Amino acid sequence: MSEDLGFPAIYAGGQPVSASMYGVGDFGTLTMTELIEFAGRMAGVVDIPVVGDADDGGGNPLNVHRTIQTYERVGVASVMIEDMYGAKHLPGLPEGPMTSIPAFVDKIKAAVDARKHGLVLIARSDALSAKEPFEKGVERMAAYSEAGADVVFLAGAPIRKTPELARATNRPVMTVTMPTNPDSAPEVLRESGVKIACYAYQLMAVAMGAVQKALREIKTTGRIQNFEQVAVTSQEYARIVGAAESVDVARRFNASGGF
Repeated sequence: MSEDLGFPAIYAGGQPVSASMYGVGDFGTLTMTELIEFAGRMAGVVDIPVVGDADDGGGNPLNVHRTIQTYERVGVASVMIEDMYGAKHLPGLPEGPMTSIPAFVDKIKAAVDARKHGLVLIARSDALSAKEPFEKGVERMAAYSEAGADVVFLAGAPIRKTPELARATNRPVMTVTMPTNPDSAPEVLRESGVKIACYAYQLMAVAMGAVQKALREIKTTGRIQNFEQVAVTSQEYARIVGAAESVDVARRFNASGGF
């Protein structure tokens, strides 16, 4: 649907993958195999670039090297690795530990060495989530870009701080925007120099909200209120899932004719 509406790229984020495919939170429990499999599945059905989320890259630089090679083999155009490792984002508990700058620089260098076909490497820092000052996050981003990262993402950084990050790294800056933030307006993003604006969690939250509302209505009334207004039509559903293409192949090769 994103490709159909003209978006230039898709992000296979760890949070949407965790929730939609496995029913768990983005707590650092998914394996590299699970993340890669999902991103590769997405890359197989679209012609626009897919960004894969590699969390901490799978461990040490040797793990990162293999992770990048595997992501590239499944057709993913870009991979993001982050400097927070272990259990993370658990409500009410401290955030996960941070990789030191020198250790993460080694991971970046391993990732750069592993890619062979122009894969774009995004370096993410969770310095702000770990209560490090903004200046420390900028220091991390500068070191990661110098090590070879193509794009930088300081999670939680104010959008209007983007120019400062861009100057310190000389790299394109990615951000995750929130619909309730006035600075998420496209004109503000452009003025701030944001090159990649990501909306992965927001779409998942909207979808979950719609399904939860419909389930409550089914449980209480046996119906879904305003179904025709909130749901795609059967014709649109068939178009989105490529029914016409499958019908064409089935007709040309007698797929419904029996064996």
